[in-house]
Amino acid sequence: VLEPVDVSDSAYRSGRKKARQLRNADRDTFYRKLTAYLARRGFDYETAREVTDHYWNEFQVAEQD
Repeated sequence: VLEPVDVSDSAYRSGRKKARQLRNADRDTFYRKLTAYLARRGFDYETAREVTDHYWNEFQVAEQD
């Protein structure tokens, strides 16, 4: 029996390394490249955008600390 896959969790894990590589990029470049990266891996736009928003916000908070 196959277990259900959490698509959001898979997208977060898939995008983590790429997001770290892009953390010093400007906002437009970060969004364009990470969203495209996730789309090439089969994630829909909504999921890719959610993950991209999450990582962008995470890096912005880290810079403020």
